[in-house]
Amino acid sequence: MTFFSFKDNLLCESFVKRKQVKRSFKSINDVSTQELLELIYIDLFNPKRTKSLSSKRYGLVIIDDHTRWTSIIFLRNKEESYMLVLKWLKCKEGGLNWVVKNLGYL
Repeated sequence: MTFFSFKDNLLCESFVKRKQVKRSFKSINDVSTQELLELIYIDLFNPKRTKSLSSKRYGLVIIDDHTRWTSIIFLRNKEESYMLVLKWLKCKEGGLNWVVKNLGYL
């Protein structure tokens, strides 16, 4: 029968690495814009392996910087993104009587 002896305060290297946690970034509560639709962020995310029921694989995320309002539109291919962004902008500008001043890409 083999007996093991343990030393105090001696930890396995992989255990220490597993217990390390990244610190999150501090959130910024200051809004850099003064009015609705002054700055809009747009991001097109990569295709997913599984298609949706309507066979859409891409996603277009639109975020208003002032309100942090987020819209996600799913697309079949990348080529649809340009026309959908224009359609979305016309819809928002016409319905709210606001003009989008800046577009930012994430």
